[in-house]
Amino acid sequence: MQRIAGYLQEDQRLIDGGTPDHRSLQESHTHTIWHLLTNGTLYVDPGADYFDRRRDPAIQAKKLASRIEALGFEVTMTKAVA
Repeated sequence: MQRIAGYLQEDQRLIDGGTPDHRSLQESHTHTIWHLLTNGTLYVDPGADYFDRRRDPAIQAKKLASRIEALGFEVTMTKAVA
């Protein structure tokens, strides 16, 4: 059975990965459900890459480079020309 990737699945991945603030994620989901039921709107999933799109690419690249260097590799980065 194929799993559908989405925002809520990404939230679950963060919980499973040891995100320390489980309570705020549960409150966020409760707030979302309350909003949908109160306003009669439909849920629109922002997608599994929602958190990646919100992050600053330069900061994300720096963190990834640090993780690769921690594995024993040398990292050289140049910004791509758009």
